[in-house]
Order: sequence, then structure tokens, then C-alpha cells
Amino acid sequence: MEYKYPLPEEMSKIVKSPPIKCSMSLYFNKWVKWPKTEESWSFKFNEKKEKKIKNKEGKKEFFEDFRKHYEKSKTFIKDYLDLFQNRNLKLIETLKNRGYETKRVLLKNSTRLICGLGGEHPTETSITLHRFLGIPYIPSTSIKGMLRASVETLIPNEQDKINMLFGLHENNQDKRGVLILFDAFPIGVPSLEIDIMNPHYSKWYSNEGLWPSDDLDPTPIFFLTVAPGTTFNFNMVLPPNNDIFLIDEAEKYLIQGLSIFGIGAKTRVNYGYFEKTETELKGKVTTKKEELSLIDKAEKELQLIKPTDAGRIGTFIDKYLKELKTDKEKRQLAGMVRMYLGKNFKKSKAKEKLKAYLN
Repeated sequence: MEYKYPLPEEMSKIVKSPPIKCSMSLYFNKWVKWPKTEESWSFKFNEKKEKKIKNKEGKKEFFEDFRKHYEKSKTFIKDYLDLFQNRNLKLIETLKNRGYETKRVLLKNSTRLICGLGGEHPTETSITLHRFLGIPYIPSTSIKGMLRASVETLIPNEQDKINMLFGLHENNQDKRGVLILFDAFPIGVPSLEIDIMNPHYSKWYSNEGLWPSDDLDPTPIFFLTVAPGTTFNFNMVLPPNNDIFLIDEAEKYLIQGLSIFGIGAKTRVNYGYFEKTETELKGKVTTKKEELSLIDKAEKELQLIKPTDAGRIGTFIDKYLKELKTDKEKRQLAGMVRMYLGKNFKKSKAKEKLKAYLN
């Protein structure tokens, strides 16, 4: 089967085969391939197989290809996810040292999870993927909305507590709530599964004048979900000078809300429900009493060097390429320097020094 892309012809030739080490978020949102058919930009096509013409749905083909590519990229994604999780742990620890109350809750989804199903996408069914990591996550706005709805349902008579936690809009003035919520990320690279909705009366729903009856053909709609058993890391923070009991209450209602009401799309048909897990969050948060690991020392030292100081950056790279023992640590170093230098990295000597460890 031949495919086409919504790109200029010369560029289309380049992108026919995406590399394993690519942004899965960009792949999902921009790298959509369309079957070459007479009909302009349609996912539906016919496939000749054993002298028979079989109707096929290109949307399913796209999801299957994406999921396979995602599975192949897991090792590549995991290195960056580990760095990302460790940075978040350090952020939480820093806030704690400054007098904030913090709570970390690890919960796993007992049913399939789908966030962002209604987002814009050529297939008409989307999923929320992190812009840089390319993995599914739960945005803090979704968590806060679910948590507030849960609290208002479970303790409707305690409006003062609800307003203090989440804020309120009154007399054309906004009062900010004290509770701070973070995006929830899986602690490992989650598996994706293709699911299906199968409306039987699509012609009736689309007002084509046909009454719903058993002779109408079902119309399968495919979409991606996060597999059950994926552990997510939920973090919440309470600024200083607030009652500590508020964050304890928020933790309690977060667990209850995710187990009773669920989160994301299709919660009424058993998607998006969570339960407690005994899984420990990997990664160590460094405190003043703990000895920094070599890669942590490198990260701290890099922050003291100006991005424009090419000489010191080069010396720094040479030093740590000798001291770091494993390729994984050296890849972390390369990723760290690339992120620190930003747009200047592409034309720098640092790129040449680190090219063997760049993903």
C-alpha cells in the first residue's frame, strides 16, 4: 500500500521512514500518513488480497504503526524520563526545604486510561502526549478539576475548605486556592493499547434520515489508551503558613476521587480508575547530608558555567567523559549539555565532543 503525507513532495520522501530516536509527540501529531486513494485525503482504502477486495480503515493502520514504533523507542525514551523524574524529585525536595508541605502519591490505573481523547487530530481520536518526552501523562489541570469535583461531591457542606483549597470567583474577583498540583507522570515508560468504540447506528446519529435498526452496519472507531497497571506519580504542594491538615485532606480525596470517579475520558464505561500501589519511585533525591552522585555533580557544575564560555564547556565535557564509567551516564551528560546550551548547541564544539552519545 502506498501512502502520502500532508507535506511538500521532496520532504515527503525524507519522512517516509521515521527514525527510532524521534519525538513520539511530533510523530503522532505531524507524521500522519494517508493512504493514496482517488478520494482526496481519506483514511479509507481497499486492499486486494487473495483476489478479494477488502475494505480497510487507515486510521487503525496508523495507530498500529505508531504503537509499534513507540514500543521500539522505549529504551531511548526511558533515559530522558529518568532524568525528568529525578529533576522533579529535586524540585519537590527543594520546596520542602523551603517550608512547603509536600505529598507524593503513587497510584496505578486498574483500568485503561485515556486523556485527551477529544483533542484535535486527523484521526478524530487523540491522546495527550508530553511535548518532549512523547509519553502519556495526566495534566495538572485535569487532576485539579477531578479533585475539586470529587471534594464537592464527597463533602458538599464544607464550602469554606473547598474554597481555601481551590479558590473561588466571587463579586468579579478571583481568589486563588492554596493547593498546588503537578502533572502526573508514569514512573516508567507505559505501554499503549489500541481500543475501539463501535457505534451501531451512526447513520441515525448523523441525521441521515434512517431510523436505528439492526441491519445498520457498525462503524468502528479506534483510539489509543494507556495499559492497565501503569503506576503514576501524583505530587501536591502546600505553601508555608497554611494548615497542614489541608494537604492531608487533599491526599485522601485524591485517592478516593481516582478510585470512585476516575479521570480522563469515558469514565462512565470504566476507563480511568486508579488504586493504590506498593511500587517505590526509583531515583534518589539528594539532600545536604547525602553525597552527590557523579552525574549530579556534573549537573551542578554545569550550572556555574556560562553557556557562551566555549572553553570551560569543552574542559567540563573532557573531564566528565573520562570520569563517567557507563554509556548511560555519558548519554545523560550529552543530553544535559544539549538542553543547557539550547539553540547554540547545534553549531558548538560540544556537539562534536559528545556526538557518540547523542540520541
